[in-house]
Amino acid sequence: MKRTFAVAAVAFGAILVGSLAHAAPAGPVLGPDGLGDLKLGMSEPDAYQTTLLHAYQGEDPGAGINPVCSKYEFRAAPNELNVLISPTKGVAVIHAYPGVRTPRGIGIGSSRKELVAAYPEWSEGPNGRWVDVPGNPNAGYAIDVRDDKVIGIGLYQNEQDCSE
Repeated sequence: MKRTFAVAAVAFGAILVGSLAHAAPAGPVLGPDGLGDLKLGMSEPDAYQTTLLHAYQGEDPGAGINPVCSKYEFRAAPNELNVLISPTKGVAVIHAYPGVRTPRGIGIGSSRKELVAAYPEWSEGPNGRWVDVPGNPNAGYAIDVRDDKVIGIGLYQNEQDCSE
């Protein structure tokens, strides 16, 4: 009886620890298809009606952004270019702001070690840092790291036309 209980407790502990590794983060979640009511591919009028956005008021982002794409910021993160909307593909890019995490718990400020543990397939390549989004074969995360800390996360449509 004692042995059966010990085995069951160890098995339950392993299940519990395994489920905590990717427990849903508290706060806003980026992915697999958007952030809250804002979804990749959503039309500009529908995106605006979510009331999460307002027109980007910050500095011109310069090269690398298609000028035909509309630029928005989250009301929760003013003066940050967070969302790019293509006239043909809808919401194409959604960038996280502090406090937003991926479904696997990675956010701005996470360590490189945490990032690699959550997304072992993440890689640093000549064209940036990329990982496919689990649960969405049509999107990827661009995750930038500096000094072993995540400094930026973007959710991108695979065939988006707003950002290089």
